[in-house]
Amino acid sequence: MITSRCCPQVALKESIQCGVLWKCLYYRTAAAIRLAYPSSPELHWTFDATSIFAQTDAFVQRCRDLLEVCEGQIQFRRKSYTTAGDNSVSFFKGLRGQEVTKSLVAIQNQFDNQISRLCGLKYQILDVRLSHWHEDFNIFKNSVKDLEVMYTNMISASFEGVNCVAEAVGVLQIFQSLAKRDAIKRCVEKKNSDLYLLFIHDVEEVRREFDENRRAPPLRNDEPRWAGSALWATALAQNVEHSWSLLQAATCCL
Repeated sequence: MITSRCCPQVALKESIQCGVLWKCLYYRTAAAIRLAYPSSPELHWTFDATSIFAQTDAFVQRCRDLLEVCEGQIQFRRKSYTTAGDNSVSFFKGLRGQEVTKSLVAIQNQFDNQISRLCGLKYQILDVRLSHWHEDFNIFKNSVKDLEVMYTNMISASFEGVNCVAEAVGVLQIFQSLAKRDAIKRCVEKKNSDLYLLFIHDVEEVRREFDENRRAPPLRNDEPRWAGSALWATALAQNVEHSWSLLQAATCCL
């Protein structure tokens, strides 16, 4: 029995489960009858299962289609894009921060157009006898595929101009929270290797600075030579350790 009235996703999942379980129950009962009356074939259920479950299977598939629409809304229709908060696109930095912001909003607007088109259909979408849905849903799916490509390209663009581990981790963590669809999750996971490359670059920069200044560290006039040199070297090491801790915290969530 469907118990959820406020959450479309839960209601759709329960509807799918009902259809699947009813079909399983039919086959289980048919098998039990055959076992109970092996010598009475006239009692066996020999109905045409295709005819029996045609409408049910079609309805279950329609629910799966609508569930895919709901899942698309979770990924592409996020109002937090343009508001302040942890996941606000105003956080994006780097050379292409504003461009990334505009891309996210453009993706949302395109998805909203598709949702508006589905909402404006002139027929009952749960009526499985109507075949118009197949064409309309295929248009939606193709549009979502295009949006996924735009989204993954935008993720790659967002890392351009980010030249330190701290900034890259911040961008990655935002996309970790935004990524809901498998294709986009895989794209975010691939950025893991980019983080390590940035860390290696940071380590090389620290090593270069240390090698260039080890004999004459850049100290203030009021800093003692040996103690100041030790503090300077310790600060370089702490920078590397901080980048490593950020890297570990980010990648452990992937």
